Amino acid sequence: PPPPPLIEEVDGSPGDTHARTHEVRVTRGAGGVPVAVEVTCDAPVGVTSAAQLCATVRGTPPRYVHVEWSSGDVGGKTKTCIALPVPVDPDDVSAVFRKKERRLTLRLAPASSE
Repeated sequence: PPPPPLIEEVDGSPGDTHARTHEVRVTRGAGGVPVAVEVTCDAPVGVTSAAQLCATVRGTPPRYVHVEWSSGDVGGKTKTCIALPVPVDPDDVSAVFRKKERRLTLRLAPASSE
């Protein structure tokens, strides 16, 4: 069977509607070592489906998330580049798009220090 899509769509109830466009959170373990990175992005008006977006992790070492939104009926594309405070593993990423909130959440694993 084909692998599951990178971005999972979730029907959820709308949350708060403040003007935030993105947020980055780093969870740290013992000794302050990063154990998880979470990036949350609010989609522009007109984005209603995960099929309208593309998220990639870039950089050497990987420290940027690029998100591109196709706004469908609004026309055009919106691009966002989000700098991460720690390098991440580009092969260890999960994503969820909440349609009602128009919110994308990416969970990334920090790059190993080996």
